[in-house]
Amino acid sequence: MSETTQPLYGAAAREVGMTVREAATPSEAKSAALLAFEAECNALEALSMKREEWRYLDAKLTALLQRQFEGDDSELTRQRVSRLEALQACLCGSPEALAQEQPPRPRHRA
Repeated sequence: MSETTQPLYGAAAREVGMTVREAATPSEAKSAALLAFEAECNALEALSMKREEWRYLDAKLTALLQRQFEGDDSELTRQRVSRLEALQACLCGSPEALAQEQPPRPRHRA
């Protein structure tokens, strides 16, 4: 049939709040379909950005943990590791991990 009988699914249907079939006019149906498509694209883009951020954090954390394994026991490295672990926990859905993070102590420059 035509595009006006296509139901919306998933996050797109929740965001738009109706199916294309429920639209009163073809213009509303097209608008609802475009909103649904836009919502789906936004969700995919957000997921892609989250994955990219995870890969970046994981690479930095792996490098820092390797430095610790090789004997770097400086406080700055420990702070960086704990900060990256808190950011990863935040990406996993625990934003309170950032609140538990201790602020870094000020460093004195000579």
